[in-house]
Amino acid sequence: MSSPGPLPILLTRPEAAAKRLAAQVRARLGGGWPILLSPLTGLRFLAPLLDLQGVDGVVFTSENGVEGFARLSAWRGGLAWCVGARTAEAARAAGFQSVAGPGDAAGLLGMLAAEGGPRHPFWARGALVSADLAPVMARHGVALRSAVVYDRERLALSAEAQAHLASGAGAIWPVYSAGSAEDGLAALAGLPLSGLRAIAISVPVAELLAPLVRSVHLAERPDSAAMIEALVAVSRSDG
Repeated sequence: MSSPGPLPILLTRPEAAAKRLAAQVRARLGGGWPILLSPLTGLRFLAPLLDLQGVDGVVFTSENGVEGFARLSAWRGGLAWCVGARTAEAARAAGFQSVAGPGDAAGLLGMLAAEGGPRHPFWARGALVSADLAPVMARHGVALRSAVVYDRERLALSAEAQAHLASGAGAIWPVYSAGSAEDGLAALAGLPLSGLRAIAISVPVAELLAPLVRSVHLAERPDSAAMIEALVAVSRSDG
């Protein structure tokens, strides 16, 4: 049986992304929809030396990679090959001409390996990534250079979210990566999770969450738009 009233949405993404998602959700569901805002990941930008000699493009697998690179270099001498539309938008805002991939690493790899793709790209990446692109690119004759431009740090669950979940009340939790799932489950350890309905961006994320939460809804595509559609659908069905 559903809980009385709409289920709150638990947002554990980094603060800027969580606030943006909250605004998008409320635009679809109504401004009064309850939100539990509890970023579990903070960002720390690093300052490595960037070897851009001979580079003919830059690869971004996140908006954070764009910001980390832009903090360190004014180089805009090639296309920015981006994992998805939002990252491509961030790259354009930073002064790049950008190409948007389909939203996942596999699709981005296909673009990079295709004829007309860069041969000597530079990847501005995080310390933790779901897949190392360099070995795959090397098999296609692409020499991918990289540097870690940001890292993440775990934050504690907010007092409001902890009190809500400790009571056994339900919530809807969108999860955008395996790393976010692992961070979230660590922060939620010891709390009852049987009321959580998770929205997973991919099958690996769903597999991490399924044994521990009440239900998992898989987004139709691994991108932000599909996650919002899934979030709205589950919220309306449980509200």
